[in-house]
Amino acid sequence: MKLLSLFILIITLISIKDAESQWTVFNLPYNGLAYELGFYNANSGVSIGHTLMTFQERIYFTTDSGFNWFASAFPSSIRALVNLQYINSQIIYTCGAENNSVFAQKPSGFSQFTYPMRQRFYIKGISEFFSEYKTAFLKSTNGGMNWFKVGTFDTTTGYMNDIHFFDELTGYSLIDTNPSTNPKFYKTINGGNSWQSLGKIDDSIYLDNMHFFNLNTGFACGATYNYNLPVQRGRIYKTTNGGLNWQKTEKSNVQGLTDIAFFNSTTGLAIGSSFPADFKCFRTTNSGISWDSVAFFPEVTFYNIKVVNGSGTAFMVGNRADTIFGFGNIATAKTTDFGTSWTLKTLNQTDLATGIAL
Repeated sequence: MKLLSLFILIITLISIKDAESQWTVFNLPYNGLAYELGFYNANSGVSIGHTLMTFQERIYFTTDSGFNWFASAFPSSIRALVNLQYINSQIIYTCGAENNSVFAQKPSGFSQFTYPMRQRFYIKGISEFFSEYKTAFLKSTNGGMNWFKVGTFDTTTGYMNDIHFFDELTGYSLIDTNPSTNPKFYKTINGGNSWQSLGKIDDSIYLDNMHFFNLNTGFACGATYNYNLPVQRGRIYKTTNGGLNWQKTEKSNVQGLTDIAFFNSTTGLAIGSSFPADFKCFRTTNSGISWDSVAFFPEVTFYNIKVVNGSGTAFMVGNRADTIFGFGNIATAKTTDFGTSWTLKTLNQTDLATGIAL
């Protein structure tokens, strides 16, 4: 894949008003993937990413809207980080995985899965060699300049795929339990120093992202994950009692749901891939009771969706499909009417685009 030999470019949103046409490209000084972005305000932000031949994390921070990026200090054992959350201008949390040895192998193929799932695993550094890594949870207390590990995790946990904190102390996390494919839902009340398992959400699934409105009500999305079934299906889960119980909605016409976002407590969007290289967007207007398909994007893969608070505006970022390299030019999509209609744009860059910051 050509992403192995390119500097992956970070795209950051400069102006909501002009977002369809105004993008600025920044280079980071390493070969690999800038996986996710987080910004506290228009000036201060953090990029998390990693190398790809052997998986080693790279963290950079900016204080001038991305015009200059500085390398952060963090434990060298970190394999890859995939999500981050600002608590305030100084305190930031991030999660992912830590290598168990100095040599981090290239992830194995997962040949039994369809291409969208294999690509998703590869991008995140998920391997069939589950003993390679364990959960990582990091904290910064100086705006992303320095990071340190919080909590301890054994090899029965794999990736911490997502976090949602309500304040500095109280938060939730999704952690896969290698290799059982029974992801568990965890809660902390002391800023991640210790985590309480609230139990598995379901059997034979892989969950990528979650969204919570409060301590009780939230959603998680992902895909069925079964070695004996060659076709995956999209899943959305909802809890109304803080993760003690979950109700599922299955979408058989997509091979997995990669992200979920909400405009308000009733209206939200979930995005996922359909075979072979197409994408669908689903919407709920009744707090997740039902999800309807509202958009279809042929030969496009979107990885991330973000909404503008207090509006009906949302953005997605991803790539056009390419039959040779697996991905083509960067693609963005914008809605201003809660997902009813979308404007699709194609950028000139052909770098893998997995994150967007508003």
